[in-house]
Amino acid sequence: LSHPFSADMPVFPGDRKPQYLLPSSGDGMPVCHQIKTSLHVGTHIDAPMHMLPGGKPLSAFPVEAFAGRGVVIDVQDIKEIGPDVFDSVNIQPGDIVILASGFYKKFGSEEYFSTAPIMSEACAQRLVELKVKMVGIDFASPDGPPFAVHKILLKHDILIIENLTNTDSLLTLKTFEIF
Repeated sequence: LSHPFSADMPVFPGDRKPQYLLPSSGDGMPVCHQIKTSLHVGTHIDAPMHMLPGGKPLSAFPVEAFAGRGVVIDVQDIKEIGPDVFDSVNIQPGDIVILASGFYKKFGSEEYFSTAPIMSEACAQRLVELKVKMVGIDFASPDGPPFAVHKILLKHDILIIENLTNTDSLLTLKTFEIF
């Protein structure tokens, strides 16, 4: 579900491109490989510290927060994802909910960052009520400035996986394990 990491991968507007460094020992032999990047590139997880003053970093979460029962919801052709998408889905506390919009297919295009779906604040509030531990999306961000959806989710320690890929491959599964 992760996009391959590369030096030429698209980054959120204003973010720096990642760099691969291969320093040489002088005799042509590489001494080590290095990657220099923001942590907000490619498929990644947003932590509370991303949006909330004094918010926790990912390292403050137990490893169990990053694995669990996955539930996928088909949100293709929905521009603003509302709480009604959860009405006929069996979501249990602690689940990891994946919203499969199919928008990952535009990854690398200019419109990937400008015309992506968004989640409504009511959608985020419903995820809080359902007590999920994480939500994954196949687009760059669940919302835009002033980032109310981010703040609702992260305030309740619901982590956000951004820039997933191949989410439509999950649509035939009722549930699955995600790590």
